[in-house]
Amino acid sequence: MLLPFVVSFDSLVNKEYSDATDTTSHNALFSLWRKYGVLVHGSNEIFLQVKKIRNQTLRKRWLEALTYFRTQCQDKIDDSILSKSIDELMLYKDIADTIIIDDTEAIRVFKFPHDKEHLQLGENGIELCRMKCINASNAFRKAEQDAYGLVKKNESIESLWKRRFELITKNSNIITVVDRYCLENHFKDGDQSALLNFMNYINKTTTLRVLNIYTGHKHRDNEKAILSDIHKLADSISKGSYVNVNEINLFVIKDADFRFRADCHARYLQFINHNAGIAKINTYLIDLGLAIFKGKKADSTSDIKYVDDCKHVNVAIEKLRVLAKEQQTAFTLIR
Repeated sequence: MLLPFVVSFDSLVNKEYSDATDTTSHNALFSLWRKYGVLVHGSNEIFLQVKKIRNQTLRKRWLEALTYFRTQCQDKIDDSILSKSIDELMLYKDIADTIIIDDTEAIRVFKFPHDKEHLQLGENGIELCRMKCINASNAFRKAEQDAYGLVKKNESIESLWKRRFELITKNSNIITVVDRYCLENHFKDGDQSALLNFMNYINKTTTLRVLNIYTGHKHRDNEKAILSDIHKLADSISKGSYVNVNEINLFVIKDADFRFRADCHARYLQFINHNAGIAKINTYLIDLGLAIFKGKKADSTSDIKYVDDCKHVNVAIEKLRVLAKEQQTAFTLIR
C-alpha cells in the first residue's frame, strides 16, 4: 500500500522545464506519491537540492510535496543516481522498489530504448522508470492494487502485514482504528484476538507514539459491565508487554448500534505521520475492520479501499471522541 521510491534529483536540477507539457509528469508523480508513496532520499539537505530546480512553478510544487507527503532519509543511499552503475543501482532494491529518472537522462545515461517506459534490473530487481511514463510504473501500479485490493480468505496474516501494512506502520507515529465491533470481537475471539494481533504486529514493527481505538459496547447503559470489560482488556494489554506502543487511547461508545450508524458506519484504519505540526494521513476503509487480523489466516474475504478525501472520516472520528468524553467512556490504557 505504501511504495518506497527514489528520484534522480541530479537530473531534475540540471534541466530547463519550460512549459506545462514538461511538468505534467511531475504532477502525475505527486498524485501517486500522496496516495501510495514514500520518497526515500539520502540527504538531509534535500530541500536545498529541490530549491535548485530552475522552473519556479515546479520548484514550488516540489517544496510543497516534500513538506506534506511522506519521506524517509536513508544513510545507505545518495541522490546522485546518474553517477551510478547498473550494479550499484541494483543494491537499492533493499531500500526502494523503483527509481525515477528524467526522460532525457534515461535515454542518454541508461540507454533506454525510445519506446521503453521502464526497465527491471535483474530478476525481481528494482525498477528504473522514466518520469514521463510514471503512470506506467509497474511498482506504482502494484501499490495502487494493494491500496484497493481484496484480503483473500485463508491469506496468511503475516504476509498480509508485511505486504500491505509494515512499511506504512514504520512511517507513522499515530494509528487510529475505527471499528464498532473490535472490542466485542476481542472477547469473543480469545487467543485469536484481532486487536491483540494487530498490536503485536505494531509492537514488532515500530515505536508508535499513539494508538487510538474507537469502538462500541454491547451494553448500552450497564456501566459496571463496560468498566469490567475495559479492566479485562487493560489486563490483557499489560500481559502482552507492548513496549513499543507509548500510549493507547480507547474510546468506547454506548448505544453503539445507533451512534456508529449515524456518525461512522464504516470501519477504518488511519495511519498518521505527525511532525512539526504537519499530519501526513493515509486512511483505508476495510469491510471487516480489524477482524482481518484475527488468528493466523484470514477468515473471510474483505475489501480494502484507500480513502482519497478523508475529511468526512476525520469529522466522524471527532464526533466519536467528543461523545466518548461526554459518556465518560474514554480511557488511556498505556502512557
